[in-house]
Amino acid sequence: MSETASFGPQFRESLDAITAFVTSEPFLRVMREFSEVPRSQRHDFIRRVLINRDAMAQRGVPVPEDLIIQRSAFEDRRPTIFCVVKHLPEPGKKVTVTFDEGWEAELLDYEFGEEQLLEAH
Repeated sequence: MSETASFGPQFRESLDAITAFVTSEPFLRVMREFSEVPRSQRHDFIRRVLINRDAMAQRGVPVPEDLIIQRSAFEDRRPTIFCVVKHLPEPGKKVTVTFDEGWEAELLDYEFGEEQLLEAH
């Protein structure tokens, strides 16, 4: 079996774990709260709440130990505001789901049972 073929199940399991977390009702509740924060204050909310495990737990969202919520930026200057990461067993390999400006449409699509767009890297 090639290295790429053996990597597939780990990738799928990691993506499934992230997807289950970001589509859970407690996480969606925090995202609804985030959507009500004025854009000028969102970076502060990310710092104080989303990337703070204690603050998330206080809001009823225990972040699994193997997931990391972090700020992110890309060289192409895409409007990413934060991401959820799960590292794979192989060094340097990870699965990342990003939340970009405009994510609210995807959240609403998910809540109404339509296909949600997740960007995996």
